[in-house]
Amino acid sequence: MKMHHVLYPALGLLLGAPGIADAHTLGPEAGIVAGLLHPLTGPDHLLTLLAAGFWAQRLGGTARWSIPATILTALLAGALLAMSGVVWALVEPAVWCSVAVMTWVGLRGTAWGLVPSCSLATAVGILHGYAHAAGLPVERTLVWFTAGMLVTSATLVVIGMSLALAAQTASPRLAGIKVSTDRL
Repeated sequence: MKMHHVLYPALGLLLGAPGIADAHTLGPEAGIVAGLLHPLTGPDHLLTLLAAGFWAQRLGGTARWSIPATILTALLAGALLAMSGVVWALVEPAVWCSVAVMTWVGLRGTAWGLVPSCSLATAVGILHGYAHAAGLPVERTLVWFTAGMLVTSATLVVIGMSLALAAQTASPRLAGIKVSTDRL
């Protein structure tokens, strides 16, 4: 089977999923369900978390666990900042910039040292965690919302890692993603 027969429909599903699973209509009163669905409702969340996992797997070694742990911890820290009432101007443009950077770095498999890699993961995680929780009223169900958000975020990172592993082992054509993105 040709790879584009698999990749094009998968890409269409990925890009179409945010419109289908519009969980932004669910508020924190929906608790864990809203939290579980929330990261699936926008391409910014999907791309960033998938790219973080992809990047971590491609780097290997200590980065394989430290980048995912860092970004998930930073997501929680960003959500706690938002819940504490910190106001962050222009967070959405910063989130979209972080999507571009994380996707670029993830696809290229940019090999920085562990400290710069985890620093980027921290900045990106804080931005996205803040964006997830900003504007939501602080109430008891917000804890469940945040727990659900973290579970789905961790799952997306693991899926990104699995995609990188599949690209490295299953097909030389998929493994060539780095080669094709070197020209970007």
